[in-house]
Amino acid sequence: GGSSSLAQSPPATRTPTASEAALVSAFDRADRDRDGRIDRDEVQRLPAVAEQFQQLDRNGDQHLSREEFMNGLKT
Repeated sequence: GGSSSLAQSPPATRTPTASEAALVSAFDRADRDRDGRIDRDEVQRLPAVAEQFQQLDRNGDQHLSREEFMNGLKT
């Protein structure tokens, strides 16, 4: 007998979409020093994002803020 577990999401005031949740998760994985932004070294953990780094870095500070990351990648 196999047991199947259903993933339950905790109640939230605003439920993020699956893609938003995935982006937040990816951002947090890449942001190793937990400073709330991803630099060029950290972005190498996300090759697909690294390819777009220049376009995503709206203010040209060589870091992707969570906002730049989310705005640039959400579909």
